[in-house]
Amino acid sequence: MSDTAEPAWVTDPDRITFVTAESTLREGEAELHGLGEKIGNLFSRSKEDVKAELSKTFDQMHFLLDSLTPSAHGYEASEVTFELAFSASGKVGFIAEAGIESSISVTFTRNGREQAAQS
Repeated sequence: MSDTAEPAWVTDPDRITFVTAESTLREGEAELHGLGEKIGNLFSRSKEDVKAELSKTFDQMHFLLDSLTPSAHGYEASEVTFELAFSASGKVGFIAEAGIESSISVTFTRNGREQAAQS
């Protein structure tokens, strides 16, 4: 393989290719000159590994949704948003924005029965 040849895993249908602006080299690893310029900061993970990680994350989301109470103080959750992303290392996770502890938002609406009782 020449210094600028595309690695075989880039076209492997059983691998998911990720692009990152960060270096994926670990301490002691080296990159052949010219390879980074040709393909950029690419790496891959197996589709099965990514699928298993996504399934685990969905299980965590279902666990969190199961703990919501149907109604509280005349309000009920009408929408829940989970923000997911791939990390620079290709891992699936909840987004934690700078300065924000949560990557889950919940929208509450007034329970229709409570509104009718107050009218």
